[in-house]
Amino acid sequence: MKVALIGNMNNNFFAITRYLRDRGIDAHLFLLGEHQHFKPSADTFSDSYLNFVHETQWIENGFFNNDSNNQELIRRDLEGFDATVGCG
Repeated sequence: MKVALIGNMNNNFFAITRYLRDRGIDAHLFLLGEHQHFKPSADTFSDSYLNFVHETQWIENGFFNNDSNNQELIRRDLEGFDATVGCG
């Protein structure tokens, strides 16, 4: 199973992503321009998370509007995931 977790308010989804990965689930975290203290680098001593944490440009490109270019970018980024969970 492949799971996309979107957003990382208070580093919650980074913890959940690591938990799921420890249990064999291919979980990936998509960041939405969080403040520096909500980024995974503030919550770990290793950079191994770089393999499954992805910076997005969704917010900068108008995440909440109906721009078809941004919708296509989001669809492309999330293609192949069996489940998506959002927070933020």
